[in-house]
Amino acid sequence: MKIKRFEDKQAFSAYLADDKHTQVHKQFEQALMKNRQDLDSFTLDGFCQACEKPQPFIVDKLYGSQITEQGWQPNWRERLSCPECQLNNRQRAMIHAIKHALTQVGDKSALKLYAMEQITPLFQWLSSHLTDVECIGSEYLGEDVTGGTLVDGIMPAMRHENVEALSFADDSFDLIVSNDVLEHVNDPQMAIKEMQRVLKPQGQVLMSVPFYIDREQSQRRAGIENGELVHHLPEQYHGNPLSEQGSLVFHDYGWDMLDDFRAAGFADMALCQYWSYFHGYLGEPQYYFHATNT
Repeated sequence: MKIKRFEDKQAFSAYLADDKHTQVHKQFEQALMKNRQDLDSFTLDGFCQACEKPQPFIVDKLYGSQITEQGWQPNWRERLSCPECQLNNRQRAMIHAIKHALTQVGDKSALKLYAMEQITPLFQWLSSHLTDVECIGSEYLGEDVTGGTLVDGIMPAMRHENVEALSFADDSFDLIVSNDVLEHVNDPQMAIKEMQRVLKPQGQVLMSVPFYIDREQSQRRAGIENGELVHHLPEQYHGNPLSEQGSLVFHDYGWDMLDDFRAAGFADMALCQYWSYFHGYLGEPQYYFHATNT
């Protein structure tokens, strides 16, 4: 997987406008869909980094496919699912990035990873495949639950953490993984400071978040004000396995999010763009975020 790193909107916009490879990727995806407009679903053969073997990735109309002038277009980010590990495009790419990040850790004697999820296929993969790494996952189980509590009656028992006030000691982890979590946090600056606090020096964050690449400034959709939930924009929810309603979106993020990480003490904060037909990482542009603690 070839990665290109961008630290600001201007550099990324110029790349999208001028890079010949990006244009070729988009044309390839359009041609691919042109011959499949009469299908509700199909598979594309590729190599799954999670399963570490070839797999027929599933493409269908779930999770935000769109009708355009050229016909229906899949949500590449949320599809291209592996039939064996059940991980989609962005999740498999994150595992790819995690594998690489762990090779960069200097002291490999007692590696610790914290994932802001626990009852997901991705965390199941982390805990079962990273046998030399202590993997801790958590879910948000309510404001009345104490951080670090293991809640019984849920199989398996789940650990509760509020990412705005993590229960872990300073300098606990080598790597933090956050997949589409920060948009659901009321105070993301506090969550970022907490990530910086619990990471070891030179520890890394790998994060995905719905991101508006054409916006300099993030926008607040909702907030907790004087103890009350206030909506500034129409309510928007994302899927949550613990809630039929889903998780409320508090923020639409723009490029100033990267500045929040830098202000909290992170270095090398960047948007990492990727694309690979071989690995089933289609959809231009696709990206995650990477930062290193100081």
